Amino acid sequence: MQENLKHEKEFLSFALESGNIFTFRYKNGTFYFDKEFYHYLNMPEEPISAERFSKAIHQDEQADFQLNRYKLDHGFPSRQITRRRYDFNGQGHQWWEFRYAQNTNIKTAGNDYSVEVNGLCLNIQQIKETEINLTKALKKAEESDKMKSAFLANMSHEIRTPLNAIVGFSQLLSSDMELEQDEKNEFIGLINTNNDLLLKLISDILDLSRIESGQISFTYADCDLNQLVEDIFNTHRVLMPQGVELIKEVPEIPAIINTDRFRLTQVVTNFINNATKFTTHGYIKVKYEYDTEHILLSVEDTGKGIPKDKIKQVFERFQKLDEFAKGTGLGLAISLSIIKTFKGTILLDSEEGKGSKFTISLPYTPQ
Repeated sequence: MQENLKHEKEFLSFALESGNIFTFRYKNGTFYFDKEFYHYLNMPEEPISAERFSKAIHQDEQADFQLNRYKLDHGFPSRQITRRRYDFNGQGHQWWEFRYAQNTNIKTAGNDYSVEVNGLCLNIQQIKETEINLTKALKKAEESDKMKSAFLANMSHEIRTPLNAIVGFSQLLSSDMELEQDEKNEFIGLINTNNDLLLKLISDILDLSRIESGQISFTYADCDLNQLVEDIFNTHRVLMPQGVELIKEVPEIPAIINTDRFRLTQVVTNFINNATKFTTHGYIKVKYEYDTEHILLSVEDTGKGIPKDKIKQVFERFQKLDEFAKGTGLGLAISLSIIKTFKGTILLDSEEGKGSKFTISLPYTPQ
């Protein structure tokens, strides 16, 4: 019988050690843990006073512990499972679970009662981190589902608008109505305009989807930024509205950056096109500067600017500051996705009535 009990005790001890589960005893305001607990935390094997134990608890869980301690010290029957953050060895707070059974009230020689509690404890930091990660993943999935639904709803609306115009004016042209040649030409022009808009919209939707899903390949090569700005400048200077000057400003010594030249040009071009829509006088400036860590490539204008309450929304899909302005409302969302792929950021500084400045910040290592 004694031999069997010995084997069972050894087996239980092995099982507890394997699962990093430790035994403890609380008596007269002091915690006594088994030696494996101290070895696990690389601490000296010595009893831990209730005061020291309390100091190890995260401040957010202090009140709960003090209530439980009061119940223990005053002999309230209790069977509890508690989860709190503890820093026993000065290495930072981690989640621990303590399980203890019914209080044991031991009568002393003076007919007083000594409170003794026995229990188990285990480190649940990994379990807690898994719970947190799962919660984040669930929240992200829910947000993604909402964004997908909103995207599909917006996409349906945006596609329907030019499509309705194409169908409507086509029906007028094919009807028995007597139309003047000028009217026919106007309708044909509107059909072509909306056809171009529809094709651009579908192209942008596919582009954005491929970039965000990682299905589009980026072709990286060394790129002279002075030459890139020069090429963009030459393309757009003849397209500036009357009264608007396109300016370029580059350093004497060009920065050579390893990037996808086509995609970077796409982003800068999008900024210039947006500036052109909302700038009626003054200038649009393309500029870049660099240091040993970053390249700052910006497009600044003296246009109408962006209201403060709209600044955070401009990079969202289908966001248009002017519903009557030509465009799909996807350009800035695509630009942001491209720059994120480059491990960069886009900064926006704008004041209503004075203009806007879009700045691309890219990591840079001088060659």
